[in-house]
Amino acid sequence: GINAEYGKQWYQRRVRGWYDPGHGRGKISTRVDISQCGFTEVPFITLSLQGEGQHDFAIGISAPFETTPTGFLTNLLGDTPNAFHPDAALYPITVEEAKMYGWHVMFIAVGRVC
Repeated sequence: GINAEYGKQWYQRRVRGWYDPGHGRGKISTRVDISQCGFTEVPFITLSLQGEGQHDFAIGISAPFETTPTGFLTNLLGDTPNAFHPDAALYPITVEEAKMYGWHVMFIAVGRVC
């Protein structure tokens, strides 16, 4: 929706298009197009990872990269070793895993449109 008083726009959407960027084991990415929002400067972006399981161990989702008024990139870097999953580093994250568990990025972008 648009807040005309401040000339700001907010936008939210679910994104599923994961790919392997070829940077090595255990990293998958998705590029998000927000060009239809009409932002005139880089918006504030908040991200979360949702799905049917195992997404609570993944790291990297809350850090958007290459942010512009028309889009951004986000990465998943693999599972975080912890008490429940101490050998996580031995099992790198894959695009197939993201699809199997229905992982998707939910985001909200807020910024100036005029």
